[in-house]
Amino acid sequence: MLPLDGNNIDDNCNSVEDNISTEASCITEEEYKCPLSNVVLTQNNYIRFVVSPENIVYPDIYEKLPDLGDDKQFYLYCEKSNIENFIKYCADKELNIDKDIISNIKNQLLNYSGELLSMANNAGQLTYGFEKVESSFKKKRKGSFITCAKENCSSRVKLENIYRHNNKDKTIDIFNSELLSKSIGRSNPVYVFVEYGGLSRKINVQVNKYHNLCDLV
Repeated sequence: MLPLDGNNIDDNCNSVEDNISTEASCITEEEYKCPLSNVVLTQNNYIRFVVSPENIVYPDIYEKLPDLGDDKQFYLYCEKSNIENFIKYCADKELNIDKDIISNIKNQLLNYSGELLSMANNAGQLTYGFEKVESSFKKKRKGSFITCAKENCSSRVKLENIYRHNNKDKTIDIFNSELLSKSIGRSNPVYVFVEYGGLSRKINVQVNKYHNLCDLV
């Protein structure tokens, strides 16, 4: 099957339609094949979309919408150009999809990441404030470093230099001060550290998906 692209969207739509019902199905328990890009994916880098009985396409970030059959759901590689091609596919097939769905998905991913932060805080897996975060880094603890400080902020640079000695993950800086404060229930928590574990991994997954939907610079 040919992947969809902007140059031959019309020619490729029929190919996708022929394969969509089988290729949306589960390859293994956690792996799916993107019908647009032909890439085999895991939950770490796909977005599930569901088509309602009214032919409205919804992104299912939490993967909780009902399964209406393989021809009513899509597992797509979470990358901006791929989703843009999906929008063209939906228009050709008269499926109703929000033209601003990429922004919608980014907002949902951001909010979901905030919910995961809140869960980490409630579970006692989160530290905030410059001194406490710095102490965690100096103790060589692994996890996720989150900040709303500007990239060239001297205190951020100092913490990042310590963090990178023991952690390969990049600094997470998609949160603004308001959302970060709301997520952990504290006023102006500029620096946050989430200890390595299931919640920190989930946060990184959502953040990576978010970045994949951003314009490349």
